Amino acid sequence: MGMTSLLQSILNNSRRIISQRPFDEEYLLDLVEDYQVTRVYTTVTEFTRLANAISLPSRNLKSLRIVSVGGSYVCSELIMRLQKYLPNGVIVINYTITEFEGIAVQNPDAKINPKSVGKPMHNTFVKVIDSLGQDLGSEKTGEICLKRTDKVFGGYFNNILETEKVIDGWLITGDIGFYDNDGYLYILGRKDEIYTYEGCVFYPTQIEERIYRLKDVREACVLGLKESDENYVPAAVIVTSEKSTLTELDVMMEVMKDMDDCNRLRGGVFFVDEIPKTRNGSYCRKTVSNFIVKSD
Repeated sequence: MGMTSLLQSILNNSRRIISQRPFDEEYLLDLVEDYQVTRVYTTVTEFTRLANAISLPSRNLKSLRIVSVGGSYVCSELIMRLQKYLPNGVIVINYTITEFEGIAVQNPDAKINPKSVGKPMHNTFVKVIDSLGQDLGSEKTGEICLKRTDKVFGGYFNNILETEKVIDGWLITGDIGFYDNDGYLYILGRKDEIYTYEGCVFYPTQIEERIYRLKDVREACVLGLKESDENYVPAAVIVTSEKSTLTELDVMMEVMKDMDDCNRLRGGVFFVDEIPKTRNGSYCRKTVSNFIVKSD
């Protein structure tokens, strides 16, 4: 997002507010108020923290016109939670992968369709394929592929195997999702983060979406724990607000309301002070999984 924000500030004749401090949602809100910031660019993790900021309801965010979030799946519950406090602003979702060299899909006003990452940008094509590489068409779930008409991907440096996976310019994202009849794209999760229990598929992101409905939840990470060669069970690691009275049963009951039985948190609910993250801000699911195994 650094290059995007730099170019946007130049094109819009804007002043950039640069801080050397590590990201802190309360400090960001201070900057917005002090400097009347009009645009904010965030990662998904930063967006999550911003939407859950303790002081958010009391802040004056009238200056904000755009809050842009890019990267992986964005929880619609968090989108609508933050949107309530943006009287003059919209939330923009940007979806892409590094190899694509730019934004592939964008939702310019997320409150209209908060569950979707949007529609393809100019000169961009999207398709969804099955395990055999066949195009599935609309309303069918599969692996998302991207292609640009104005640029051709040259391949991965010293990695012939990965380069050979790029067929006729189509980049395989590793994300699972679908697009509807109106052309809106929906992300369900990473291909290697989708699990089955008793033959039923469950998506951690969909369970996280449900957990975020609980007002005391600040962060939620759901993953699949191996129960047998064929079965995985969902488990949730959660960070709550400081004085929360949320219990394991509360979380389990929320998930069980109207979701399929395979989504039931059979792996347990674990409350922590912080969820480990990678350098780019994504949840470090392997570390989280090891933590749960040790806890058991």
